Amino acid sequence: ATLAAPFGSAPVVVTGGTLAGSGTIDGSVQDTGGTVAPGPIDGAPGTLTVTGSYLQSPAGRLAAALAGTAASKHDLLAVTGSVSLAGVLTATSQNGYAPSKSTTITTVTGSSRTGAFQCAFSADLPNQRWQPAYTATSVTVSPRAAGASGCLAYQPIAPVRAPGNVIVSAGAAATIDLRGVAGIT
Repeated sequence: ATLAAPFGSAPVVVTGGTLAGSGTIDGSVQDTGGTVAPGPIDGAPGTLTVTGSYLQSPAGRLAAALAGTAASKHDLLAVTGSVSLAGVLTATSQNGYAPSKSTTITTVTGSSRTGAFQCAFSADLPNQRWQPAYTATSVTVSPRAAGASGCLAYQPIAPVRAPGNVIVSAGAAATIDLRGVAGIT
């Protein structure tokens, strides 16, 4: 499924709530205070492709579900343009996935990457946490010994199904399900 960015070259802006789905956003995305969650809203892993740039501000969150190293087993934010990061990464192990210490999973790709997550929050990974690592074009996560994540006050926001919104406003709880929105081809 493809979702065209509104108003020509204007980006999809997430100022609250959750933008979730597998498919393509034809344009840029700016997460200025919500959550971007690749993959379907049922929690299964998936890929969200952004054909422009991706900007995540300090108030933004990226949520990634991880159930294995195969592409079909983890979420991926695939950006054809530049990626600028700040804010929070929430990585959640799915279906009892217990990775080995040598596991590395790519969660973000782009033509270039600047910035870094200010903190990483791990859920459902006993005695370990997901630690991000950065290259010029990607972000990977690997399990590390449990310790303070720096995000102890952060609580992940669960997506709520409300397809049809492109600009998600502060205080709203909206999810764009790219598989089921009328008019998306």
